[in-house]
Amino acid sequence: MTAAAGAAGGIFGGGSSSGKVSPGSGEMLPAAFSLAAATTSALYSAVAYCSNATIASWTCSFCRPPLQPLQNATYLYNSSTETAGLVGFDAATSRVILSFRGTVTTEEWVEDFDLRLVDPVSGALCGPNATVVCVANGFYFEFASLRAQMHAALSLFPPSAPIVATGHSLGAVMAEYAAWELGAGRIESLYTFGTPRGGNPAFARSFQGAGIPAAFRVTHGEDPVPHLPPEFFNYRHPPQEVFFPDLNNWTDFRVCSPTNGEDGTCSDSVAPILPFFHNYYMGIEIDAC
Repeated sequence: MTAAAGAAGGIFGGGSSSGKVSPGSGEMLPAAFSLAAATTSALYSAVAYCSNATIASWTCSFCRPPLQPLQNATYLYNSSTETAGLVGFDAATSRVILSFRGTVTTEEWVEDFDLRLVDPVSGALCGPNATVVCVANGFYFEFASLRAQMHAALSLFPPSAPIVATGHSLGAVMAEYAAWELGAGRIESLYTFGTPRGGNPAFARSFQGAGIPAAFRVTHGEDPVPHLPPEFFNYRHPPQEVFFPDLNNWTDFRVCSPTNGEDGTCSDSVAPILPFFHNYYMGIEIDAC
């Protein structure tokens, strides 16, 4: 494994990737991945699992340094889909935080298993070999159920304020959709954890073309969720994956291909058979609030 023990320059600061050539890729790895930014984003992903009351009072189990209390925080929640997230301003870094919660309820699990690919605008079903952008019907429906609340919460802050987007599991793919829709003009960084595939190859290309400055999909060992829905259903990940192969070693990682979201030297190289890898990212039990 390529080791990259990065000394991070700040909470959302500069990169700490190895800068080495990924085996078989022939391309230089970008030096934008930051362990500090990944860890802070993982903590904000964990906060999204906490209750509205404990987030508002900043007493949740993850509401502690290095995180600071969020200003003008809005809890996003849809009672029909039971999806949730949060938006708030981190005054210490002058950034807006956008974090989505992963799956916790039966209603969400039901939606998660709707794997039909659909046009995100019209909702029309996509054919098995569609070349237009198509997204996972269940995941996208859950994201869309919070879209209006998300935009209303973001409108409380200047359009020039950079947004740090994050999420774990279902929350990760929702953050991916949000970053794709908001684009590089609003999103400064996107760090996601245990992300399922959110769309077809055309979606992966469209996401990559959005030009988000730092978009990293963190994977962990034999976590099965990044392998779902399967590729043979015409699903693909966009780049860029960062793969942590070991259960408890958070300084040994591989920054994967910047152009291929299905880099065969990263999580696609392992058997996805150990679900407990899905709950642990960046040294924390991310869904334990």
